[in-house]
Amino acid sequence: MIIYKIMNTDDVFNNFDEYCIPEKIVRLNRFKNCFLDFLKYIDSGKKDYKSTDYFNYMNGRHKRKSRKILEEVKIYKSIKKDGLINPIDMYVINNKAKIVRGYRRLMGLHHLKRKDLPCRIFDSIEDYRRLKPSVRWK
Repeated sequence: MIIYKIMNTDDVFNNFDEYCIPEKIVRLNRFKNCFLDFLKYIDSGKKDYKSTDYFNYMNGRHKRKSRKILEEVKIYKSIKKDGLINPIDMYVINNKAKIVRGYRRLMGLHHLKRKDLPCRIFDSIEDYRRLKPSVRWK
């Protein structure tokens, strides 16, 4: 089953560790810090992304990091202009919602000070994998 819910962006962001998959907390906290700085860098109008901590974070994680970063810039600018198109995907484990997809969108919404965080909450990771969501929010 899928529940569509609007959550508060600040609540999820401020309790970030509670919404992270436990095995990913260390990596995601590092991501969180450098990605928020990266969003500020984008807003400043600078384009030399290779000088950012986020580029260094991506080094070794993606073969085509420059292309990946340009895609993320495009997504952030789209969220800034049009709002969120795809909701954050979560699943329930031990009666707690965990983010499975959408950390960058969460950071973008938080950085833009948007209050509403559209979410799709699945009963389990198995439901999420079985249904392979592709439905857009709008």
